[in-house]
Amino acid sequence: MLTNKDYIANQLKARKSVIAERTFEARKAINTNMEKRYREKDIPKFYADCSFHVDFLSQAISYESPVIFTDYLLWTKRLFQHLPISSQSLVDFFHTFAVIVSSEVDPEHQYGLKQYMDTAMLKFHEPLCETTSFLDTSSPYGILSSNVLALLLAGDKDKATNYILDMVQSGTSIRDCYINIIQPLQYEVGRLWHEGKISVGQEHYVTAASQVVMSQFYSAIMDHPDNHKRIVSACISGEQHEVGLRMVSDLMELEGWDTMFLGANTPLETIPETTLAWKADLLAISVTLAIHLDKLSELIKLCRVQIPHLKVMVGGYPFNLDPELWRKIGADGFANNALNAISTAESLIS
Repeated sequence: MLTNKDYIANQLKARKSVIAERTFEARKAINTNMEKRYREKDIPKFYADCSFHVDFLSQAISYESPVIFTDYLLWTKRLFQHLPISSQSLVDFFHTFAVIVSSEVDPEHQYGLKQYMDTAMLKFHEPLCETTSFLDTSSPYGILSSNVLALLLAGDKDKATNYILDMVQSGTSIRDCYINIIQPLQYEVGRLWHEGKISVGQEHYVTAASQVVMSQFYSAIMDHPDNHKRIVSACISGEQHEVGLRMVSDLMELEGWDTMFLGANTPLETIPETTLAWKADLLAISVTLAIHLDKLSELIKLCRVQIPHLKVMVGGYPFNLDPELWRKIGADGFANNALNAISTAESLIS
């Protein structure tokens, strides 16, 4: 494990631009095709990608969670499988990146950064495992979810919406619709995009259409008994992935909670203000990209000062990767899916 992780993480953040520039120059010296591939206007994109890599690395180090960076490397490798860039080029790039990072931040290797990067690169060399669909078409719900996804990928949101509404009118509960149809559908559309099987436009369309479907249930969701508990839910600033947290908010409402959903990209300083003013018992925060963990940590510290009695529940992809991350970030609990969020919230407040 790295020694003096805070020093290393801070140095990485401070030297992002230098690392990006040195990596580009090093790759250009090795690969003569770089001049042809990267025109002047494309170089900032290369720098931005390098900065993104550094951000993930620094967060993994800050929270002593190597899996965050390793998973990001594998995510990048899988994504690039379907782009016009050879796998060897990607391997060569990350080897250069690792050398530059280590020489720029820990040249004497006294803190162990080189070993940290070498370990991650070993995983990068392993063959990628095959991904499987999140839709189990051997089950009734899996078939229903698959049918809805097919309609949405065909661009027919009206028919998809009516299809789900008919299911609810026929007796499927809103809770089952969320947990067994919409949630796995969202996971699956993310997988299909990552595999290069659908476009980013299709992925956005399916997500937007899913939110339209969910909005159809609001009158029924709001008609519920009151358990006199209040929850504020928000995505940290910079986070655009709000569907999962919207599902959590709606399901909590069905369970009798009074909910305030602030949505995506909520400015950090407004969250404790709103939570305090609304006298909430619980704050639920979602983070999908690990590069936003520092903001979440800052938010929790603000809440501890301004609202000491408040319970904070977190969720999102980084917490599913590292089951102990919620403790490291300073939260009171975490939920790995919408259904688990209900039981976790109840246990925190009870």
